[in-house]
Amino acid sequence: MRFLFISFALMLVAFLVPGFSIRSYTAALLTVSVMAALAALTESLLNKPISLYTPNFIGLLVTALILYISQFIIHGVRITLIASLVASMLLTMLLPLISRGDLLNGLKNNGQKSNYPSKKGIK
Repeated sequence: MRFLFISFALMLVAFLVPGFSIRSYTAALLTVSVMAALAALTESLLNKPISLYTPNFIGLLVTALILYISQFIIHGVRITLIASLVASMLLTMLLPLISRGDLLNGLKNNGQKSNYPSKKGIK
Protein backbone atom coordinates (compact mmCIF):
# COMPACT_ATOMS: atom_id res chain seq x y z
CA MET A 1 0.00 0.00 0.00
CA ARG A 2 2.86 2.33 0.82
CA PHE A 3 4.32 1.86 -2.69
CA LEU A 4 1.08 3.24 -4.16
CA PHE A 5 1.22 6.40 -2.07
CA ILE A 6 4.94 6.92 -2.63
CA SER A 7 4.48 6.53 -6.38
CA PHE A 8 1.63 9.05 -6.27
CA ALA A 9 3.90 11.45 -4.35
CA LEU A 10 6.62 10.84 -6.93
CA MET A 11 4.22 11.77 -9.73
CA LEU A 12 3.21 14.90 -7.83
CA VAL A 13 6.85 15.90 -7.40
CA ALA A 14 7.49 15.18 -11.09
CA PHE A 15 4.62 17.53 -11.93
CA LEU A 16 6.03 20.28 -9.70
CA VAL A 17 9.74 20.04 -10.54
CA PRO A 18 10.89 21.23 -13.97
CA GLY A 19 13.30 18.78 -15.56
CA PHE A 20 11.56 15.75 -14.06
CA SER A 21 8.93 13.80 -15.97
CA ILE A 22 7.20 10.46 -15.51
CA ARG A 23 5.00 9.29 -18.37
CA SER A 24 2.68 6.90 -16.54
CA TYR A 25 1.69 5.61 -13.13
CA THR A 26 3.25 2.27 -14.04
CA ALA A 27 6.57 4.01 -14.60
CA ALA A 28 6.16 5.67 -11.19
CA LEU A 29 5.52 2.29 -9.53
CA LEU A 30 8.57 0.81 -11.26
CA THR A 31 10.65 3.84 -10.22
CA VAL A 32 9.65 3.37 -6.58
CA SER A 33 10.56 -0.32 -6.83
CA VAL A 34 13.95 0.48 -8.35
CA MET A 35 14.52 3.19 -5.74
CA ALA A 36 13.78 0.69 -2.95
CA ALA A 37 16.13 -1.91 -4.45
CA LEU A 38 18.95 0.59 -5.04
CA ALA A 39 18.48 2.06 -1.55
CA ALA A 40 18.73 -1.41 -0.01
CA LEU A 41 21.88 -2.09 -2.03
CA THR A 42 23.38 1.24 -0.99
CA GLU A 43 22.52 0.61 2.67
CA SER A 44 24.21 -2.77 2.56
CA LEU A 45 27.33 -1.33 0.91
CA LEU A 46 27.65 1.68 3.22
CA ASN A 47 26.44 -0.09 6.36
CA LYS A 48 24.25 2.93 7.16
CA PRO A 49 20.48 3.31 7.07
CA ILE A 50 19.75 5.56 4.09
CA SER A 51 16.22 6.15 2.88
CA LEU A 52 13.77 8.85 1.97
CA TYR A 53 12.67 8.95 5.60
CA THR A 54 16.05 10.02 6.97
CA PRO A 55 16.33 13.74 6.28
CA ASN A 56 20.10 14.10 6.47
CA PHE A 57 22.49 15.42 3.87
CA ILE A 58 23.93 12.04 2.86
CA GLY A 59 20.45 10.51 2.55
CA LEU A 60 19.39 13.45 0.40
CA LEU A 61 22.34 13.04 -1.94
CA VAL A 62 21.95 9.27 -2.19
CA THR A 63 18.23 9.62 -2.91
CA ALA A 64 18.98 12.20 -5.62
CA LEU A 65 21.58 9.89 -7.15
CA ILE A 66 19.17 6.93 -7.04
CA LEU A 67 16.49 9.04 -8.74
CA TYR A 68 18.98 10.08 -11.41
CA ILE A 69 20.14 6.48 -12.01
CA SER A 70 16.55 5.20 -12.19
CA GLN A 71 15.98 7.09 -15.46
CA PHE A 72 18.49 4.80 -17.16
CA ILE A 73 16.70 1.69 -15.90
CA ILE A 74 13.04 2.62 -16.46
CA HIS A 75 11.56 3.71 -19.76
CA GLY A 76 9.34 6.78 -19.33
CA VAL A 77 11.34 8.55 -16.62
CA ARG A 78 13.50 11.56 -17.41
CA ILE A 79 15.27 13.69 -14.82
CA THR A 80 18.20 16.09 -14.77
CA LEU A 81 20.78 16.08 -12.00
CA ILE A 82 19.57 19.38 -10.52
CA ALA A 83 15.94 18.23 -10.74
CA SER A 84 16.88 15.04 -8.89
CA LEU A 85 18.29 17.12 -6.02
CA VAL A 86 15.15 19.26 -5.85
CA ALA A 87 12.88 16.21 -6.14
CA SER A 88 14.84 14.47 -3.40
CA MET A 89 14.30 17.45 -1.10
CA LEU A 90 10.57 17.55 -1.83
CA LEU A 91 10.17 13.80 -1.37
CA THR A 92 12.07 13.94 1.91
CA MET A 93 9.61 16.57 3.17
CA LEU A 94 6.47 14.97 1.73
CA LEU A 95 6.89 11.26 2.49
CA PRO A 96 6.98 11.44 6.31
CA LEU A 97 3.55 13.08 6.17
CA ILE A 98 2.21 10.22 4.10
CA SER A 99 3.86 7.47 6.13
CA ARG A 100 2.52 8.82 9.43
CA GLY A 101 -0.98 8.82 8.04
CA ASP A 102 -1.79 12.41 9.03
CA LEU A 103 -2.41 13.43 5.46
CA LEU A 104 -4.45 10.34 4.65
CA ASN A 105 -6.56 10.54 7.80
CA GLY A 106 -7.22 14.22 7.15
CA LEU A 107 -8.41 13.45 3.63
CA LYS A 108 -10.54 10.53 4.74
CA ASN A 109 -12.62 12.23 7.43
CA ASN A 110 -11.92 15.96 6.96
CA GLY A 111 -10.45 16.39 10.43
CA GLN A 112 -13.54 15.07 12.23
CA LYS A 113 -13.44 12.25 14.71
CA SER A 114 -14.10 8.84 13.28
CA ASN A 115 -17.14 6.77 14.26
CA TYR A 116 -15.04 3.62 14.16
CA PRO A 117 -13.33 2.30 17.29
CA SER A 118 -9.60 2.85 17.51
CA LYS A 119 -7.19 -0.02 17.05
CA LYS A 120 -5.71 0.50 20.52
CA GLY A 121 -8.37 -1.61 22.25
CA ILE A 122 -8.37 -4.37 19.65
CA LYS A 123 -6.07 -7.32 20.30
